[in-house]
Amino acid sequence: MRIFCAFFVVCLYATNALADIRSDMRDLFTRDMDTLDFTRVKIEVDRMIDPSIDVDTQLAQIDQMVATIRTMLPPNATSWDKL
Repeated sequence: MRIFCAFFVVCLYATNALADIRSDMRDLFTRDMDTLDFTRVKIEVDRMIDPSIDVDTQLAQIDQMVATIRTMLPPNATSWDKL
């Protein structure tokens, strides 16, 4: 009987979690595509899988990497230089 109760609780929790994920996904992908930040969407999807992920911290780390790379490029860098 305990196994059945535990199974029922797990199924109930999974159903609610799945509904939340569906709602979150719908919200993410019904945004205006002209202003959609694909990096933010990707990290928000990661957060759905692993709730310990801090979206703003991840975005700040990416911004820092971009800033570092830009300082390494020469002025008027060509596409080949950027590659």
